Amino acid sequence: MIDLDRILAPISDYAGAATQPVVLVKRFELALARGEERRALDLWARHPELAELPYTRHHTKPVKSLVRMLAALDRFVEVYGRDPSNDDLLRRLWEGPPDLSACRAAQTQRIGDRTIADIAGEIVRRAASVAQLRLAVRAAGNPPSETGEAAILAAHDGEPALFQARLVRLQSLLTRVDLARGRMERWTRLKTALAVGDDAEIAAAWGTDELLATFADALSHADRISRAGPRARAFADFMAHWRRAPEDDDGLWALWSAEPDLESSGPARLACIDMNGAVPVERAALAGRRVVDRQRLKSAATALPVNPRVVAEAWAAAEWDGLRCQEHPEIAPLWPSIQVALEAAAGLDDLQVLADSGDDGAIAASWDEAMFGAYALPAALVSRVRDAVARAGFSGATLSPMLATDREGGPIADPAALVSDDGSLRVRWRWPDIAIAMVALAARSDRFPVGPDDIAHRSHGQTIAQVDYAAKGCARLGVVGPEVFVTIWPARLVSGAIVVAAEMPPLHLARSPRLSLSYAIRRQWLKRDAARLKLTAEFMFDLPALRVLGSDGAVPLPDAPGTSAICRIPPLAIKPGEPANIELPPFTGQSKPNLRVYPADLNALSWLTIRHPRSQG
Repeated sequence: MIDLDRILAPISDYAGAATQPVVLVKRFELALARGEERRALDLWARHPELAELPYTRHHTKPVKSLVRMLAALDRFVEVYGRDPSNDDLLRRLWEGPPDLSACRAAQTQRIGDRTIADIAGEIVRRAASVAQLRLAVRAAGNPPSETGEAAILAAHDGEPALFQARLVRLQSLLTRVDLARGRMERWTRLKTALAVGDDAEIAAAWGTDELLATFADALSHADRISRAGPRARAFADFMAHWRRAPEDDDGLWALWSAEPDLESSGPARLACIDMNGAVPVERAALAGRRVVDRQRLKSAATALPVNPRVVAEAWAAAEWDGLRCQEHPEIAPLWPSIQVALEAAAGLDDLQVLADSGDDGAIAASWDEAMFGAYALPAALVSRVRDAVARAGFSGATLSPMLATDREGGPIADPAALVSDDGSLRVRWRWPDIAIAMVALAARSDRFPVGPDDIAHRSHGQTIAQVDYAAKGCARLGVVGPEVFVTIWPARLVSGAIVVAAEMPPLHLARSPRLSLSYAIRRQWLKRDAARLKLTAEFMFDLPALRVLGSDGAVPLPDAPGTSAICRIPPLAIKPGEPANIELPPFTGQSKPNLRVYPADLNALSWLTIRHPRSQG
C-alpha cells in the first residue's frame, strides 16, 4: 500500500502547499481510508471550498451520511454515559438508522478500556437475550411447568455473562429466572425421590415454602406427595418402635397399619442395617400376620354363640406360630375353651358323617348337648340331628302317672299329682326310667297342649332334668286355672332347642270335671246272663279303649284275684246328650256278677275321671 503521508510530507513543507485543494482532498480521502472519520469530517468542515470542486462532488453524499452517523454515535455515547442500563434505547440508537455498526469511529473510539463497538455489541446481544427471556417468561404461563421453566433457564443460561451486570431494568426478569431455577432444582430432586419412592426425601424436596404448590408437573403427583410426609413420619415411628421393642408385634403392626400404602415407601422395601439386614415391609407383614391371626382366633373364641368350626379354621391359620399365639396375654385365658371348641369341631366332623349316612339311632346316640349345645352349628346339621333325636333318641323310655286307690281299692288319679299351692302348680308323675334325662311340660286350662310351646304364658311351660326333679320331688308351673291340662314329653336338648319324642305318646295329666265318664248298667231280666252298658259325659271328647271287669261278690279291681274281663270297648267319641249304649256279652259261669268299667290303659286315669255307679243292680 502506498504511504501518501510520506509522499505528501515534503510537499506540505512548502509554504501554502498545505492549503492547496488537491492536498486537502488527498488528506480527506486518506483520513476516510484510515477510518479517521472525524478528522476527515473536520477537514471538510474547515474547508468548505472542497464541496465546490468538480472532482469532490462524489464525496457530498458520504459526507452527509458521515455527519449523521457521527451525530448518532455522539448521541449513543451521550445516552450510554447518562444511562448505561438503558439497553433498549442504546440498541435502537446503535441499529439506527443510521446503522452505527458501519461506523469506523465506533471501532476505534474507546469508553474506558473498551471500544464503543464492543460495548454496543454486548448491549445488542443482551437486549436480544432479554427479549428472548421475556418471550420465554410469557410463554411459561400459569401454572408453571417443567417445560416453561426449562425454557426460561435456557434463555438465560445461553450467555449468562450478559446478565451478570444485573441491571436495574432486569431485576424483575432475573428474579423470575431465580424462581425458575429454584423450581427446577427442587423439581429435579422431587422427581428423583418419586422415582425411588423415598417418602422422607419427597417430603424434604417438597418443603414447606410451597415453591412447587402450583407447579403443573408436581400437581399430577399431588396425592403421592401429600401422603409422603405422614408416611415418612409413620415409617420413622415404626423404626423407632422397632429399636425400642423389636418383638412387640402389636405395636409394630398398629404403627404400620395406621398409614395406608406404607409398603410402597422405598426405604421400607430395602434391607435395613438397623434391623440386621431385615426388610421393614417383611417384618411388618410378619407382625401383621401374627396380629391378624391372633385377633381372628380371639374373635372366633369369644363370639357368642361360638362356632367350633370357625374356631378350628382360625386356629389352623394361626397354628404356624402356635406357641407364641398360645402364650399371648389375649389368648392364654381363652386357650382352655379353644381346646374344647377344637374337640367339638372334630366331633362335629364325625357327626356330619353320621348325618350324611342317615342312621337316626347313631346320630341320636352321638349327640352330646354338653359338648355341642353351646356352639353355633350349621342349621342343616342341627335340623337333621333334631329329626333323628325325635325319631330314635328315646328308645325304651317310659313315663307313667301317679295313681291312687279309692275306698274300694280301685285305681284312680292320685290327687297329689296336680296340686295348686303358693301361687304355683305342683306337678308329679312317676319317673322310673333314668334313660329319660329331661322332660318338657306344658299346661293349659282348656285342653291338652299339643307341643311345648302351646301355652298361653311362658310360666305354663318348663323343661326339667331328671336330677332336678328327683331333688325337688315335683315340677312347678304357673297357675292356669281351676281346670288343668298338662302334657309331659320325654325331651332332649339339641343345640339349645327342646326336642320331644316324635313316636312316643306323651303323658297326660288333668284336673277337670269336664273329662269325666259316667256309666250305668241295665241288666236284661229276660236274659239273666246279659246286661247293657250306658256311657254318658257332660262334654264331648274321645274316649280311650275301655275294659269291663266282673267279679262275684267283691268289687272288681284290675288284676285282682277273682276278677275277670267281660269285654273290651274300643275307643269312641262321646257327646253330651248322646249316651253310648253297649250290649255286654253273656256272662260265663256268673249269674249276677258285680261290674266295673276301667280304661284299658290305666294311665288314662291321670286325665279321665270315671264315676262308678253306686248301685249296679
